[in-house]
Parts: sequence; C-alpha cells; structure tokens
Amino acid sequence: LFLGATAAATVAGECSHLDDPLQVRDLYLEIDPADWQAILHDANFEDEGHHNQERPAVFHCGDEAPLPVRVRRKRLLAIPSEDQPAKVSLKIDFDDPIADGEWHGHRKLSLENGQGGSLLSEGLAWQLLARAGVIAGGSSWVRLHVNGEAAGVFVRVEQIDKSFLRRRLGEDEGFLYKVRRQETRQGEDDPFAAALCYVPFASGGASQCAPPPGYAGLARLCDLQQLFGMAAVDAFLGNWGSLFGNGNNYWRYSSPQPPLYFPWDLDRALFELPAT
Repeated sequence: LFLGATAAATVAGECSHLDDPLQVRDLYLEIDPADWQAILHDANFEDEGHHNQERPAVFHCGDEAPLPVRVRRKRLLAIPSEDQPAKVSLKIDFDDPIADGEWHGHRKLSLENGQGGSLLSEGLAWQLLARAGVIAGGSSWVRLHVNGEAAGVFVRVEQIDKSFLRRRLGEDEGFLYKVRRQETRQGEDDPFAAALCYVPFASGGASQCAPPPGYAGLARLCDLQQLFGMAAVDAFLGNWGSLFGNGNNYWRYSSPQPPLYFPWDLDRALFELPAT
C-alpha cells in the first residue's frame, strides 16, 4: 500500500539520480510484441549464461532521448505464474548493441519483479546496507512501461560490473568474481586468490590452509570493515542467501588492496529463515 501510494503521488523521478529511494522513475521500453512475449515465456531463464533470448529494444527514462538496448529475462519466477507470465525480472543491457554503451554511467539495469512478496523488502534491504556504510549496489523503485502499457513497479538494483567498480572504487583492473566464477580478466591467473584458502572463502567450501593469526593478519587479506558490515546487516535482515548463510549471492573483487566482498540478490532478506 505504501509503495502504491508513493508511486501514485510521486512526480517522475529525475533520471540521473538513480539511487534516490524517494523518487519513482518512469522507464520505457519499445520492443517488438513477439519479442516481448518470447521474453515473458523464456523457459531458459534459470541459466544465467543463456543469452539466446536477448531481444533488441529502445529504452528511455522520462523525457530523455531513446537509446538502443537488449533485454532478457532474469532468474525469478513470473507474476502471477509461469503459465500466465505478466511481470518478470529483467536485465537491460546498454553495452550489447553499442560497445561500451552506458546510461548515466551504467552499462546494465537489473529490474526485480518482487516475486514472493519481496518488492518492498528487497529495496529496503539495499537501503539498509547503504546506511550501514557497506559498499553495495544502489537501489530504487521504478515504474516500467512496455510498448505504452504499464508493466508494474520494480526494484532497480545496481548491477555489479566494471562500471560499478569505477563508480564505487575508482578502479576496475582487478579480478571480479560472482561467488567463485571469474567474471573479468578471464583466462588470467589471479595472484591474490591463493591467500583466501579457508572457509568461508575457499573454493568448494572446504579449508585448504589455516587462516592467519589474529585480526591484523586477516585484515591484510580482506577488507574486514566491508566484510563485517555485510555480515551484520545480513544477520539483522535474516538474509540466509548470503556469504555467511548458504555461501551464495555475493561478489568478490581481488586486487592489490585487500579483497572486497559485495552483496547480491537480497530477495529473501527479511523473510523467515529456512528450517534446519
């Protein structure tokens, strides 16, 4: 009810200030209707490496000039159901049709559909991380319109990629991992990875060496303020799908500075913990 009242009462948000949670921006997609139906019914959405269903479209925010993009469905179930998909989570890519293409410094937009009742809770979880001083993706709520038709309110979550690293850290030349899968500098050996060879960081989830003694030893190998900040907010939110929960849904950035961990996928935050 709060979000519906806010969306109805809020004027169109300023597109350049993406992380302001008190503005609801209007995003527009123009896409071939057949392509849109293919995205809604994409049976391979669970495979994050599947891009055969990426479809060309034209995007704009508010009264900005339109930009070419490619759109695909993201992992999460459709609303109201897979048999009648009306609202699905989406990835909008600006750098696929145009090399190094960006929109306000972002190469991708991630729109979460709020499946399972997470439309408010996921956005609030990202806001709490920011308030706690954790380096994390920004978030806000947006209204999406597809071919002139309202597609619903979504949570916009900042994508973790090289453009995120530039915005948040001022660099992007290190090694970026999604959980344990290397996303940048593929084919190169990460010289900083060998030191984190114990739980919860070790590949495969099993310790291969002993952790360094004491806080100071560990602080040389990992940014502890960032790590403990993530752990504290995840504990407060009951976010089981996390580095210290089920060992999932995080990114790691490895570079000459102590490695940084970033949260991801907060759609289960503020939900009841699974039974054990």
